[in-house]
Amino acid sequence: RSTDQFNLPVKHKFDDGITAGVGMESFAANRQSILLEGRFYYGLHDVFGNHATNEFSSSSGMSINVSLGYFFRIK
Repeated sequence: RSTDQFNLPVKHKFDDGITAGVGMESFAANRQSILLEGRFYYGLHDVFGNHATNEFSSSSGMSINVSLGYFFRIK
């Protein structure tokens, strides 16, 4: 395979999309809590100027993020 087919020009330098998520916080003790959060991101535009004939016909971003946090009050 030639490496020239993977050098696609950047079409959109700014990635925009839709994000949705859900989270919950549980109070573990008097001054402590635990946070669990999940998010999904779906990119609306292709980053590269690709076509259906390219090996990668789509280049929009998509991700799943999971966060776990532990909070405690100092004062």
